[in-house]
Parts: sequence; structure tokens; C-alpha cells
Amino acid sequence: MNQKSRILNAIKNVGIAGILQIMTLILSFVSRTFFVKLLGNDYLSCEGLFSNILTILSFSELGIGSAILFSLYKPIADEDQKQICKLMNLFRTAYRYIALFITLAGMALIPFLDILISDVPDIKESIALLYCLFLANTVASYILGYKRTFLIANQENYIVLLVQQGIHVIKIVIQIWFLYLTHDYVLFLLISIICTLATNITTTIITDRKYPWLNHNKNEKLTKSERKPIFANISAIVQYKLGSVVLNGTDNIIISVVLKTSLVGLVSNYNLIISAVNTIANQACGGLQATIGNFNVSNDADGRYRIFRQLYFISFWVFGFCAISLANLLTPFVSGVWLGKEYSLPYDVVLALSLSFYILFINTIPYTYRCTLGYFKDARMCPLYASILNVVLSVVLAKRIGLSGIFFATAISRFLTYNIIDPIHVFRKGFGRSEKDFFAEFFTYLGVLVITYLTAAMCVNFVSGTGFGAFIIKFAVNCVACNAVFLACFFRTSIFRETANTLLLFLRRRKGRA
Repeated sequence: MNQKSRILNAIKNVGIAGILQIMTLILSFVSRTFFVKLLGNDYLSCEGLFSNILTILSFSELGIGSAILFSLYKPIADEDQKQICKLMNLFRTAYRYIALFITLAGMALIPFLDILISDVPDIKESIALLYCLFLANTVASYILGYKRTFLIANQENYIVLLVQQGIHVIKIVIQIWFLYLTHDYVLFLLISIICTLATNITTTIITDRKYPWLNHNKNEKLTKSERKPIFANISAIVQYKLGSVVLNGTDNIIISVVLKTSLVGLVSNYNLIISAVNTIANQACGGLQATIGNFNVSNDADGRYRIFRQLYFISFWVFGFCAISLANLLTPFVSGVWLGKEYSLPYDVVLALSLSFYILFINTIPYTYRCTLGYFKDARMCPLYASILNVVLSVVLAKRIGLSGIFFATAISRFLTYNIIDPIHVFRKGFGRSEKDFFAEFFTYLGVLVITYLTAAMCVNFVSGTGFGAFIIKFAVNCVACNAVFLACFFRTSIFRETANTLLLFLRRRKGRA
């Protein structure tokens, strides 16, 4: 593939990914609205719980896909078809074993479903039957699913996205239609399984037609020396990601076991909105890693530190505003615009969810600097520590203060691990400075965040009424209040002036190039 083709494919991947993300967000809200209105919260709770359980079971794939994807880059660049076939054969075999493992492990959990579900949901179907259908859908995702990895490695991810999202749109339309006609949740899940298989089969057919040589050399295997670096990469990735899976995949299980299964559905509605904000934030941060990496190579420690402070200040402003907006506007949107008051959560739970969002994203810049500076091994156990701490704190705080305790536990666990370990390595090794400089700024920003939140919340609460019109007014008031307090606190500071000058210089250069 020549340079021009690579650039064209990169543009296609970014453009199509952006468009499809917006479509997915819209469709998610449409699908969730019909689901809640036609089936109710008990079915939603089962869905959230089973999804969490199967996320934990799917840990068996961790590292394999990423390691083989990384290993494909060089043979693709060298057009080494034989080596590509060897890697794809390994991937095919791995996916078969993964599907078998998830099936057996998933079936082994069926006798323990009564323990995981604290209060039996008011549903007509068997809990075990619904769980088996969810399990079948997870296993189906590994059947004939390995060939899409070649398209992704070959910078043709736009094909994968078009197939996935095209069938996803068809799935949602069919599900909504049959749900409206029959109110049959089993049929709803069967449609998901069929569409999952259809996605993998379609992607496989397209890949085989574009690259028929992938089906050659099916018996070729990697040598021991070729497998060694791949397995080493898998091991390193698993160490890091395993803890992340436990950290991100246990909240619903703990809610169901310690509190009530019915709460899982209520939380999932709020998490759908937070996930939408996460998606937009991740998209905005997507290009940072390469930019920071290039800057780190060409600048000394002082230069890196200067840009770090500016980027961290910008991230505080953006993610602080998002966190406060979630705290002030989530419930007015869910109860007044979207689903109704019966689906709203207590204010302390919303505050905990918003704090967890802030703690996650305020570490974006330290984490990105650690990765681009090459400090991988230094934090490989961090997610495992965070997951253990999260499970212990979640159980303890849930019993003491209820649902909000689980999400406060997530925020505390992330702060005591990721948000401390990443900055320490970056400051000591990357900048040659004490981490005290970082934590002084962190807690200064946190203090400003609390003041801004209290001010914005007070202003938003002055706006009475419900419905779309009232929500828009609350949204506008929140935006003005947040940014006004941020501006008042930082307008005379050096970091504000330095960051503003850098942004103005960047915009002038962009304008000059245009």
C-alpha cells in the first residue's frame, strides 16, 4: 500500500468513525427509550447485570487481539503474505479456544445466578434462559470474528465499521418493530445473536473476496521464536488490562449482590449518557498521543513540563466543566425530558457518578505522557491494585451509605492508583521534578471545581419547571456559571496567560496555512 493510499484510508477511518459514533449515540437513545417504555426497568436491570458478568468472562481475550494486531503491521508493510497467514492461523485457533472457554465458564455460573441476583426481577421468562441467550451472543462474537483484525491492521477499519454499524442499525429497527408487536424479550435477544453472527460472516466474506490469499497456507504455523515475542506482548497487555476489566466490570454485579438488582437498570440509563460524553471526550483526545510523543522527542525536560502544565490546565477546564454539567443536568434530562421521574436516581448517586467521571479523565494527560515517554512496565500492576481496592471499598461503602458508595469507591480507587502512580513516574523521570508540584496544582484545581460546582448548582436550581424548554435554560445557566467562575479564578494567573497565548499562536498558524 502506497503513502497516498494510507493517507486516504486514514481520512476514511477517522471520518466514517466520527459519523458512525454520532449515529450510534442517537440509536442507543432511541433503542433504550423503546426498551424502557415497552419492557420496563426489571428487564433493563437483567441486561446490565448479565453484560457485566460476561465482560468479566471475556477477560480471556485480553491481549491476544492487540498483540496479533501489532504483529501484523510489519508483514503487511512488507507484503509478506505467508507470515500474515501464519498470524491469522494463530488468531483463528485462539478465538476457538476463547469461545470454548467462555462457553464452559459461562455455563458453570448458572447455578450461582441466585446469589448474583439479590431480588428476583418481575419478568415472565426464566432468568437462566435469558442468561444463556446473553452468553450465546458473547460466544457468537468470537465465531468467524478474527478476520476483521486483518482489515483493521491494513488501515481498512472503515469497512469493519460500515458493516458493524450497518447491521447494528438494521438490528435496532427489527428489534424495536418486533418488541412493539410482541413484547417478547427472548425474540429481542435472538435477533441480537443473529445480527452478531451476520456481522462476522459479512466481514469474513468481504475479507476473503478482497484478499483470497488469506485462505492459503491454512496449515502454516509460527515457529517457537516467532511466537515468543507475541506471547510476551500478550502477557504484558494482560497484566495491565485484566485489572481494568475487573475495575470497570464489577459495579453492576456489586449493586445486584449487595443492594438490589433493580437499581442496575436505573444506573444504566445514567451511564448511557455518561458513556456518550466519554465517547466525545475520547474522540477529542484521540490525536493527543502522537502529538505529545513527537513533542517529547524534540524537547528537553523543561519544555515537556511547560506544555504538560498547559495541557493539564485545558483538561481541567474541559473535564471539570463536563463533570459539573453531568452533576447538575443528568437528572433534569432523565426525569424531565427523557424517561420520567420514576427513572431518576438520588442526588448523591449522580454526584458520585460525576466525580468518578472527573477522576477518570483528569488523568488523561499524565497517562498519555507516561505512555509516550515509554514508561510501560512502571504501571503495569496499577489496574490490578485499583480493581482490588475498588471491590473492597465498593462492598464496604455500599453497606454503609448505599448506591452512591459504589461509585465513590471507584473514584477513590482510581485516584489512589492511576492518579498518583502516573504523575509520579512522569515528573520524576520525564521532567526531573518533584511530584509535589503536580499535586499542588491537582488539589488547587479540585478546590476550584468544588466552588464552581456549588455556584453552578445554586444557579441551576433557581430555574424551575420541567420539560425540554426548562432543560435548555438550565443547560445555558450551567454553561455560563461554570465558565464565569473558572475565568474569575484563573484570569490573572500565569498558567491562564501562557495557555491562552499558546492557543492563539496555534490558531494563527492554522489560519496562515489555510
